[in-house]
Amino acid sequence: MNNFNKVYKSYSVGLVVIDACIGIKWFSSVNEEKVEYATLIQRKNINLELEIVIPDLFIYEILNTLLIKKKSSVDDLKLCRKALSLMNLNIVIPDDKLLDLAIELANILNLTYYDGIYLALAKRMDTILITEDKKILSCSHKCNFIKSLEYVQNI
Repeated sequence: MNNFNKVYKSYSVGLVVIDACIGIKWFSSVNEEKVEYATLIQRKNINLELEIVIPDLFIYEILNTLLIKKKSSVDDLKLCRKALSLMNLNIVIPDDKLLDLAIELANILNLTYYDGIYLALAKRMDTILITEDKKILSCSHKCNFIKSLEYVQNI
């Protein structure tokens, strides 16, 4: 049964889920746009004005992107991993219900399962997902809790 036809409108201010598209901008600004907004999210988190919630997948995606696409050195990857552990990020290890919701959302919205994890987490936390992933952003008409990076100015 597809109960995703309605638009989800409620979310909490001060709590956000971000995906790896945002986090990668913290470590590599080469060929990245809107780095200043990603930095603003990070600054608001440091100043305790904003709580960032991420699935554990976020860490793996960041390090994988730095390794494969950005060709970072092993030493740089270790520094990034250490930096991530010190950033006061609220890391969620998905349980069965979250994993199942991710499957449903990914299927309904024709997204990857990885993307579904971020959406499911935001939906469960009743907050917004900030992303720069074009495919996820194209679903914002069905899920208005999906926001682009510029939205951070409004939080």
